[in-house]
Formats: sequence, structure tokens, C-alpha cells
Amino acid sequence: MVNVTGELRKYHQVQYTTSAMLIKAFTRKQKRIQEIKQRQVRIEMIQNVERLCADFDVDGFTSWALSNPTDKKGKLVFQDTEDLNRSLVRVNRFKEGDLYFNPKDASGERFHSVFTNSKKEIRKFIRIGGKMASEVDLKNSQFFFLACLTLHKEASEEILKGFSGLKGYLELLRFYYEQYPDYKSFTDSALNGSLYEYAIQQYASIGKKVSKERMKELLFKAIFSQAGECPQSERILSMVFPSLVKLGNIMNQEPGRLPRLLQVCEARCLLDRVADQAIQLGVVFATVHDSFICKPDDVPLFKHLIKNTFTQLNLPCPQTS
Repeated sequence: MVNVTGELRKYHQVQYTTSAMLIKAFTRKQKRIQEIKQRQVRIEMIQNVERLCADFDVDGFTSWALSNPTDKKGKLVFQDTEDLNRSLVRVNRFKEGDLYFNPKDASGERFHSVFTNSKKEIRKFIRIGGKMASEVDLKNSQFFFLACLTLHKEASEEILKGFSGLKGYLELLRFYYEQYPDYKSFTDSALNGSLYEYAIQQYASIGKKVSKERMKELLFKAIFSQAGECPQSERILSMVFPSLVKLGNIMNQEPGRLPRLLQVCEARCLLDRVADQAIQLGVVFATVHDSFICKPDDVPLFKHLIKNTFTQLNLPCPQTS
């Protein structure tokens, strides 16, 4: 009993008496359990990265970096002395435990670490159990997930529960697939992991030579930017995929909407499911968005986990490299 401005009021607990209330309470409880599980997975991922940084081959990287290395095309890896020094300082901080993490970014639910924010060449000096690490990478990953959203509505709705406006976006994607041949060809090639090769062939058929790296750049700039933000890339991509450019402009009327949709889908598949299973098995690994860094002996395991996860989600299995 409490006294409020001279009145006696009695408070008592109200039981959940209707089916609707029980379902609502159960749904909230399940959501909390899932959030706790996600946090635990990402805590384990942080600890994995800490282990890998402690065993990082700093001396090997330093010797390689000071040799003025070039990439496959003969281009210098480090733009200048300042760029070189930044990488050397960052790598030497690994041993000191001076690391950066963002376990779950607010936009795409991605996991960020020192490896996601460093030059990819640094990853060659990660050691797991004394062995050079390998990578399992999803081919044309972002566009694979776009293809999944286009062709697998029910599975996508299950994965992306809570994403506002999702139904309308999925219907728009399906409409474009059924109405525009260039978007259909884009989607089909993205689904089987051959998008970049297919796109290069399409440009070759009109007398244009485009490298794989340039093709990636065009696709990301034209599709993941707002209308008119990258006019040159949009113009070039429109030569082969005109409806794809239009679709990107429509979906990105709210800035970053399309990339966020794809990143959330990627994170919920690869982090909340594949990474979760790997952690339960006690595997040491790291992630860089759509790729898993692991010891060579664990490559078959990750390929199996990826295949199993997407099968359970009623989605096609992505191609890996």
C-alpha cells in the first residue's frame, strides 16, 4: 500500500491472460535471448582477433614492408613513406594489445577490427597455430545477397525481420527481375558467383575493355550511391546494366538504404550463424566482412558451415574462393 496525495492505492501484478499477450511476451523474450547470443558471439570474435594479433608475424611484415613491395600489377603497395609508417606503427601495436573494435556497427550490423581497417596485405602475416592463415571468401558477396533478396522473398523476410519497408523493397526487386532482362542477367550471374566475369564479357561485346577491379568499382559506385552522386560510373554501367542503375537510384533515395540492407543480410547470415557455429566448435578465426580468415586445415570446415547455413535458410549456397 502506498499513500499518494491522501489516497490509498493498491498495486497488483496482472497476469498474461490472452493468447495475444502471451505471444507478445514470448516474442520479446526470444528477441532478448537472440541479442544476448549475438553479443556473446561478437565478444568471442574480439578474443579471437586478440589471439591472432598476439601471434602476428611483426618481424616478417616489417621486413616485407621495408622491401618496397609491389602488388600483382606492379603497383607499389605503399603510396609514400607516410603510408608505410602508418602500417608499421599499426602492426607493431598489435603486440601491445592496442587494438580497434566495433563489434556491431549501427548501420549494417557488421563486425569491425584492426584487420577490416587495414591493408589486405597485412593479413598475409597472420599466423594461426604457427601456420600462415587462409581465407574463405564469398564471390561477389554483396551482389549475391542482392540476388537472394530478389529471388527468395520468404527467406529474406525471415532473415531481415524488423527492417522497415522491407516488403516494398523485395517486391520492387522482383518486379525488376521479371520486367528487365539486363537486371535478370545481372541477378542470375551474381547468384552463381560469376557476375564480374559476365559483366566483363558484356562490355567486351560492345568493344569496351574493363578490368575486374574496375568492374567492382563501377558496380559499387553506381549502385550504392545516391542518384547523381557518381554520374560517370552510372553512365558507364548503364551501357550494360541500365535498369540496375535506375533500381539503385530508387532504393537509395534514402541515403545508404540499399548497402545497409545488404550488409545487414550478410551480417545475419555470416556472423550470427556461420561464425556462431565456428565459435561453438572452438575454431580460432577472424572475419573481414564476407570472408573468414582461418588456418588452412579449417577451410573445408568453413565451406561446410557456409553451405549448411544457407541450406537451412532456404537460400542457394554462395560460391567461395
